[in-house]
Amino acid sequence: MLVLLAVVGPLSAGCQSAATREPSLVKTELYFGLSRSSGPDVTEREWREFVDTRIAPQFPSGLTIIDAAGQHLSKARALVRERSKLVILVYPPTAEADAAIDAIRRDYVRRFEQEAVLRVTVPVGGR
Repeated sequence: MLVLLAVVGPLSAGCQSAATREPSLVKTELYFGLSRSSGPDVTEREWREFVDTRIAPQFPSGLTIIDAAGQHLSKARALVRERSKLVILVYPPTAEADAAIDAIRRDYVRRFEQEAVLRVTVPVGGR
């Protein structure tokens, strides 16, 4: 398994800019399942193309990708276990970044027959 880590400045949970009281950086984790509802799993080539064309251009300062094994309850309440990819982004919070992440999630769901892409966003620190 290949694990890439990118650290941007000193990271401490809850650190905020004194002037705005808003976090100067946030961390978003995106959980991408690799099983399709019909047909074969998303291939490594399809995944890499998605990262290269949809995620990396929106976050050129860097990202982390971790191979994972996930499970969740489907809309039909069935337990689904699948190979997954965890993408971690650390960036200044902006409306543009938020919109880009939501567009990436919608595109992946549509393109690869997913029910959802889980998003977890938390403040992580300042510069």
